[in-house]
Amino acid sequence: MARYIDLVGNGLVGTDYRNLSKGQRNDISALASNTGLFAQAQEGGYLPTKLNEKYRTLQAQNRNDAWQWLLTRTLWHQQVPNGSNGRYNEQAKAAGVKFNLFRTILSVAQLFAGLPNDERFLYFSEILSILADDKNWALDPVDFFARLMAQRKAGLIVRNRTFLEDLETEYGASRDNLNTVFVKAYRQTGLFSFKFIGNGHVGLALSSDLTPVLQRRVRHVIDTKLTGDPVSDWTTFIADHPDDMPLEVDSVDQNETLLEDSTSFPEPRGEIKDLALRFHQDLASAGLRFSPQFVTRFIAAILTKPFVILSGLSGSGKTKLAEAFAIWLTGLQTHQDALSAGVEIRSTSATYFVEHSDRHSVTLRSEGDEGRKKLTTLPRGLIEDWVSVIVRDGLTRETRARDIRELVGAETQYDLHLNGLESHLKAAAFAMVDNKAKLTAQNRFRIIPVGADWTNSDRILGYPDALDVTAYVKTPALNVLLSALLDDKRLHLLIMDEMNLSHVERYFAEVLSAIETGGSINLYDPISGPRGDVPDNIAKFPSNFTIIGTINVDETTYMFSPKVLDRSNVLEFRMNAEDLRDYLLGPSKPDLTKLSGMGEDFSYLFDGSFRAPELLPEETAELTNELGMVFEIMRVYGSEFGYRVASEIVSYLRNYLALMPGAFEEALDAQLVQKILPKLHGGERELRPVLWAFAALALRGEGGVSKEVATEQTRGRVLAALRSEGGDPTLNQLAPARFPLTIEKVARMLRRLRQNGYVSFAEN
Repeated sequence: MARYIDLVGNGLVGTDYRNLSKGQRNDISALASNTGLFAQAQEGGYLPTKLNEKYRTLQAQNRNDAWQWLLTRTLWHQQVPNGSNGRYNEQAKAAGVKFNLFRTILSVAQLFAGLPNDERFLYFSEILSILADDKNWALDPVDFFARLMAQRKAGLIVRNRTFLEDLETEYGASRDNLNTVFVKAYRQTGLFSFKFIGNGHVGLALSSDLTPVLQRRVRHVIDTKLTGDPVSDWTTFIADHPDDMPLEVDSVDQNETLLEDSTSFPEPRGEIKDLALRFHQDLASAGLRFSPQFVTRFIAAILTKPFVILSGLSGSGKTKLAEAFAIWLTGLQTHQDALSAGVEIRSTSATYFVEHSDRHSVTLRSEGDEGRKKLTTLPRGLIEDWVSVIVRDGLTRETRARDIRELVGAETQYDLHLNGLESHLKAAAFAMVDNKAKLTAQNRFRIIPVGADWTNSDRILGYPDALDVTAYVKTPALNVLLSALLDDKRLHLLIMDEMNLSHVERYFAEVLSAIETGGSINLYDPISGPRGDVPDNIAKFPSNFTIIGTINVDETTYMFSPKVLDRSNVLEFRMNAEDLRDYLLGPSKPDLTKLSGMGEDFSYLFDGSFRAPELLPEETAELTNELGMVFEIMRVYGSEFGYRVASEIVSYLRNYLALMPGAFEEALDAQLVQKILPKLHGGERELRPVLWAFAALALRGEGGVSKEVATEQTRGRVLAALRSEGGDPTLNQLAPARFPLTIEKVARMLRRLRQNGYVSFAEN
């Protein structure tokens, strides 16, 4: 904009104007007809307007906000129909519809601003479902708002549809136009926040931190109805006028860089203090039941270190929680059906439209002779047979439909007459193949079931192809790891299911070492030359790559060694009678699709760059005392911890307190059961004093004493327990507890120890 203002200067007419390139002339003409900054000269060319002079005044004060002022003003003036060139003007005239979309959206966004959390966003799918009826473009903002709320009340709201995915297909709207208006133009006004799923925009809301200048700008657009006739006198309509927007910009650094593209604007970011609460709420809406404290413990563990272990009985929800978290943060795992109604699909020689689609069949529409509509119905099972053959044999669109038909015909159970509809079947099958390929590329997490026969890292990191010196056999796990290296600003997750079906140290040693040291992972000897797109080594473990492992506790599995436990947080899943009763009273299958990308605005917290605030001095002093007693207990047991464990406990507390301010004892309690107690296993004589010492540590001291006195009392109880030879110095003091998770776990371990004479953390 600034360049064209300088180029036109005090006037660019006649030969000087005609000597410009065609592109420059077109740009100036477009700016003249849409913004009113230039007016046509009689001798050909353009002259600056009074509005141009005002804009330059604002530009000298703040280039960025001046652009936002001009763009907001321009959108405010886009009354339809108007006098500018554009097909939509003719369509609006013919339909007798007059509207200003920007003013409507801004007004409705202001009405939605009072709603909580994600409810304040206007989702593009719900907007377009109303605008699909042309008459609704002219709705009053209050009526538009009422329609949206009625949709939501009826349960029709869809939150995960993006312009770059499927909205333009369903509503027949131009992708470029949609993104230009909503994503680029609206975004650059500075008035809106956006909701993301992956890289796609799914909705917008009025920004929650508008400056006073932007607030007045919003109020003026909503309250002021433009006068004049935009159809017969468009030039006057967009020119400077008495009731124009206030001529003001923010008084900030005048050298601020002009944001020329929407990608220059920071993406909306959720606050750390809201992360656990939001995830817990969304879990509940998807039918998953976890306590708020457990959710906070889980997220704090992931923020602390990219390796977390979920332990418990089979069917207790371990894998579901990990999968839910991955879907919540990374976006869609499902996609619109490639053959849903309204979709256009193409074959080599024809174009078809999906007229109807359900889980049994697909009806395709094509144009026959003299424009007559022809319908062809295909069984979905037959289409899937074609997909299977195409994928299995590596066929391409260049493969003749007749050749694919013959391959499928030898295997399918469907009637060969149906299989003869080869052109239709090929088009439908490749639409599904392309859709599946797209989904695979979009996924930023994978669930990997561990096998009992895993004895080396080949199942994780792949291996060089022995028959082809230029190839490398990749695994799903390696694909996610390599994707994390290429896309280093977004979280990638690997969910290792039933990790203890085999010895972890055998198949996961290289990865564990890289997590700990941040060092490299060697994949193959570079002397043999490159192997496809796989590097010979991963120089540094990516900070945006997290591994969540699940372990089942039964007689068929192996317990993790202290080396593995040292490198993770272990969260134990347990069922109680109350949880089971609640489930039985209202059993339902979780719907993880409701979580798709709902936490995308928090994903920046997991790219390795987030640092939680330091502990307060008094918190550091208290932690020093507590860990001193824990160290003494573990020293007696013969399993002292080192600097790494201490450092990770500090990091965990910082993250937990960022998620849940003020919950110091709750955070330390979580670390005792996740980081320290998992190391305990052994016989009655060696473990009973240690377990009673942890019980003593977990008890709350006498009331009415200072923190220093309470600490000394706790230290005395711990030492008394350690000196006992299987005695019970704290038997009468099991309640109340300041560390309830610890005392509950210790009590269970003591019961098992008394029954069997041996106990380990994982057996309970």
